[in-house]
Amino acid sequence: MFAVSGDARSVEPGFPVRREGSNSLALALVALYVIGQIASLRLIDVAPYGVYQHLEKWSQLRHEPVGFAVLVLQTLICLWLTVSRGSIGALVAPVRFLGLLRVAVIAAVLGFSLAIPTESIARSLGEVLLAAWIALVAGLNLVLAVLVMPDHALASFRNWVAARLTTDVGIEDVRRWDRVLPWLTAAWVIVACAILSRLVFDGVPHNDDSVAYLFQAKMLAHGDLQVPAPPDTSAFGMTHMITRGPHWFGKFFPGWPALLSIGVFARVPWLVNPVLGGVAILLVHRLVLRLHDRGTANASVLLLGASPWLLAMSSEMMSHAAALMWALLALLAIDSQRGRRVGFWSVVAGGALGALYLTRPFDAALLGIAAALWGWGVGGRRLSLASLATIAVVSLGVAALMFGYNRALTGDAAVPPFQLWADNLFGPGVDVIGFGPNVGIPMWRNIDPLPGHGPADAVLNANKNFTLMNFELFGWATGSLILAAVACVLGPWRRGDAIMVGVPLIVIAGHTFYWAQGGPDLGARYWYLLVVPLAVLTVRGAQMLRQRWSVRGGDSLAGTRAGTAMLIASASALLCVMPWRSATKYHRYRDIGGELRALSREHKWNQALVFVRSPFRADWQSAFNFQSPYLGTGGPVFAFDAGPAHREVVVRQFPDRPVWIIGPARDDHAGHLVVKSGPLPAGSVPAGEAFPYERPLFIVLPGNP
Repeated sequence: MFAVSGDARSVEPGFPVRREGSNSLALALVALYVIGQIASLRLIDVAPYGVYQHLEKWSQLRHEPVGFAVLVLQTLICLWLTVSRGSIGALVAPVRFLGLLRVAVIAAVLGFSLAIPTESIARSLGEVLLAAWIALVAGLNLVLAVLVMPDHALASFRNWVAARLTTDVGIEDVRRWDRVLPWLTAAWVIVACAILSRLVFDGVPHNDDSVAYLFQAKMLAHGDLQVPAPPDTSAFGMTHMITRGPHWFGKFFPGWPALLSIGVFARVPWLVNPVLGGVAILLVHRLVLRLHDRGTANASVLLLGASPWLLAMSSEMMSHAAALMWALLALLAIDSQRGRRVGFWSVVAGGALGALYLTRPFDAALLGIAAALWGWGVGGRRLSLASLATIAVVSLGVAALMFGYNRALTGDAAVPPFQLWADNLFGPGVDVIGFGPNVGIPMWRNIDPLPGHGPADAVLNANKNFTLMNFELFGWATGSLILAAVACVLGPWRRGDAIMVGVPLIVIAGHTFYWAQGGPDLGARYWYLLVVPLAVLTVRGAQMLRQRWSVRGGDSLAGTRAGTAMLIASASALLCVMPWRSATKYHRYRDIGGELRALSREHKWNQALVFVRSPFRADWQSAFNFQSPYLGTGGPVFAFDAGPAHREVVVRQFPDRPVWIIGPARDDHAGHLVVKSGPLPAGSVPAGEAFPYERPLFIVLPGNP
């Protein structure tokens, strides 16, 4: 992978011989890598819906002649340069350098992460072969680019960076950019995610979950767990919402809606997750600095700052960015408590774990296992019994707030609204953790193709998550998991590696017991706690390779070449993947947009009753995003047109409001809501037939016993 110094020698047989470097050739190869990545993105079939992306079928590649031609040309150029420059050994060097067994394990992990099965074995095998071709050629292209860079240019670049920023291990002195780097990276994440959140995601939630989260946050911003039930559940029902007797509330756990309510109160809910993404960067830097060194911490946050996965997850209104923040705070507090008397940091650790439970209980359970082992001394100095007890008591005390929340909403402290919703829609024992023939929701076969939940389902779910991470983590054309896989099999490990390996192992193992993989929204979102460990392991993988190379008398610039390769790959991802992903998938994702913001201002809907007449649930979700939980107490009232009888009920409830009807601009496609008619006089019941529609997944129950 790395070059050696000299013109006509190699350290051991099979390693590449590097001739005199060339800046122009290096720049040309970097350009070829970027163009190749753009071409490979053209070969991906992606849509702004909740579906997994796939590479085009081989038989369909003729419809993308430019992308396929660039891939072929990139392959031929890289192979010709490899042979002509005497670097044919680069093709077999990994086996000689790492050993056959290690290479086999790494290849198995990467092969498992290339594609998600679809349609047939032949189709899936063809996609794996195409994905492997793209990754291998991109990897060879990247290696050649850094191999041909002249030593003097790389040395000058290394010295320029080293004078300002610590990127190497074992450096004690603080350089001029070291203190400001995490703050600048955090600021970049906040600004970039704020732009994505407001301009790409339109400042509104798009996933069913986040639509309900925002509605719950609006309640909590007013200090309420529930609000009066709507006058007609068919006209106001929304997925993940529950009407029980006279009350209306959401099914989700309270932690994330409580944080989101701060943004609702400040009228910028779309800004909360970008801020949490920036906070996560600061916590990562501080944690890795404690566990490793400043160079590893700096490199880790730079990687995360360019991660398409972190940027996207910190831009929508899902709960995962909050869960990551609480997890990082808990781990940092545990490590800060080591060697101290029980006190502040143990309280912080317990509070963060409890808050994580209130946000995502399953994540809290899995991270809690890792944190407990770590605090007990597995991979780190054991905390005192008093500190461990304090963490346990505080975390349980905070988590116990869930019992009061459950009792207030469901009437039973042991039954969360989540369970109430699932059991009444699908039956008891369906949406649960565990294996069995009846586990899993049959209507969602796109994410759970096999009936029940068994070992085969666990393997398929893992494949989906690994494939999504391999693409989304860093957006590298080579695949994002290669260096993390190297770190896991190579060594030597340090003290700080234990928690970074332990968290992924526990999270992956734990999720084998849950039937759902999480779907294609925003990457492998159920595994989002892995984003930081994988970034750190990626840095550690590069360090391990450099150390192993150095021991064998290799190139003194090997570390600089590795860092340059990572820089090129991440810069290309920012340049290519994020704009492409924003334009092809995230903008108007799931056909939901924010056009009602402008329509409300244009037509002065503050006191209007607006019916959404559409066959598409997405159009109702777009309107529901702007709905106040306190119907009729200020702002427009949006109601779904569920038919004449339901219209009459709604109009009678709001007789003093002028009536409007909105719907999709095209009858055959959701989205881009426009005014269909109005204003009608207050108290008028609109005429016309309602469309057949996809009913949202809400439940209506009698009052608490």
